[in-house]
Amino acid sequence: MASVALAAPSLESGWQVAAAVDFDKDGRSDVLWRNAMTGENAIRLDVAGKGAIATLPSLPLPGWQIEGTGDFNHDTQADILWHNRTTGETMVWVMAGATPSQTLFLPQAPANAEPISLHNGGSEVGLRATPNRFNIEFDYRFDTNGFFNDPTRRAALEAAADFWEATIQDEFPDVAAGTTSSVLNPATGRWERVTLTSGVDDLMIFVGA
Repeated sequence: MASVALAAPSLESGWQVAAAVDFDKDGRSDVLWRNAMTGENAIRLDVAGKGAIATLPSLPLPGWQIEGTGDFNHDTQADILWHNRTTGETMVWVMAGATPSQTLFLPQAPANAEPISLHNGGSEVGLRATPNRFNIEFDYRFDTNGFFNDPTRRAALEAAADFWEATIQDEFPDVAAGTTSSVLNPATGRWERVTLTSGVDDLMIFVGA
C-alpha cells in the first residue's frame, strides 16, 4: 500500500465516493474513491483526524463498478465487491486493512445486472433487481430506532446480499403484493401481522435493531 498525507481527491477530476467504511479498524470511517474517468481507485484513511491516501490497483473502464463493501470472509475486515456490467463478472477484493490481499471471483451474473432501490410509502425496501437471478429484498419498517439509517450499515447489508445473490442459484415462487403473514419483529421479538406493499421475488428480510 502506498500511503501519503494528501487532501481528498478532487470531485472535479473524476473522483467519486463509492463507500464510507472503517478499513483500518480504528473506529473512524474511511472513504473509498473511484475515478470514473481513469479507473483509478483509492482509500482516504482518517488517521488520527488527518487524511492519508492509500492507492489501490486500477480497474479498466467501462465495465467495473464498486457495488458495495462488507466482511465477505468473516475476518472482521471490510472487503470490496466489484461487478462488471459489460461482462457480467463479479469479484471481491479481500482486504487487509487498506490493501487488497486476495481476489475472489464469484459466479457470473448477467451482464445487465444493476442494483436499484425501491421506496414504498411508510416501509422502505432495498432491492437489487437482477433478471434471472436470486433476489434479496430488505424491509426496514421495524427499524424504528433508525439504526440502519447509517449509510455504512446499509451498505454492509447490501454488499452481503449481493454476495449471496451471486452464490444462490435457486428460484423461489414470488409472493404477491397484498399478502398478509406473521413476521417476527427483530426489534421487539414479538410476532406481528404484516401486509406486503409490493411483491417479493425470492426472499425478503425484515430488518431492525
